[in-house]
Amino acid sequence: MTNITTFDRANLKTLRADIEAAVAAVGSAHGISLTLGTARFSSDNVTMKLEGSIISNGTVKTKGAIALERFYPEYVGKVVKMGNGKKGKVIEYHSRKSKYPFIVEAGNKRYKLPKFMVA
Repeated sequence: MTNITTFDRANLKTLRADIEAAVAAVGSAHGISLTLGTARFSSDNVTMKLEGSIISNGTVKTKGAIALERFYPEYVGKVVKMGNGKKGKVIEYHSRKSKYPFIVEAGNKRYKLPKFMVA
């Protein structure tokens, strides 16, 4: 390993990979999900966002999943048909996103949908 003298995109990619591995180990040791978010940097410093979530019944309790349970409990896990013909399960709700507030997961992809497509 080499010492970092200034921050740039190249060395932040390798640093981020190392930090993600360490954060995943800490999260699994405590039974929670820890994810590394966005990063901002200058040549002298870097700031990274870290989010922790409780794992309940094998699923991660994100802010969107908690909001869905609170505001639309009837939509939790509801299977909906999307415009592209795929079927997906409603997993999150974001109240501040007025145009596409619902997140639907189909396969390994996530799609954002308006309320009229979920209801």
